[in-house]
Amino acid sequence: IVELSPHITLRSPLMECLAAAGAAPPAYIPSLIRKEDGGRTWAAVLAKLFEEGVPLEWSAHFPRPRPLTWAWPTYPFQLTKCLDAGMDDTFLSKRGYFSA
Repeated sequence: IVELSPHITLRSPLMECLAAAGAAPPAYIPSLIRKEDGGRTWAAVLAKLFEEGVPLEWSAHFPRPRPLTWAWPTYPFQLTKCLDAGMDDTFLSKRGYFSA
């Protein structure tokens, strides 16, 4: 359960209701905590969701790196940059190098 509020307010009543119903308490994740950095707290929320096995779309926060290009010497008949075949996206992804 992710609580989206300015402070932890629903944890106690929620856990009491679940205990009264005989349900196992789920993971509880507060999204904002007083006097704590919001960015760090949000990163902790994402980390906890990831630990709990929630599928997250990381590409918005960690976009894929662009393929590396090299400025090889130009020739009169070809004035474009070359892509190093050893460092393109497929090369990096097969070896487990990702931006996230």
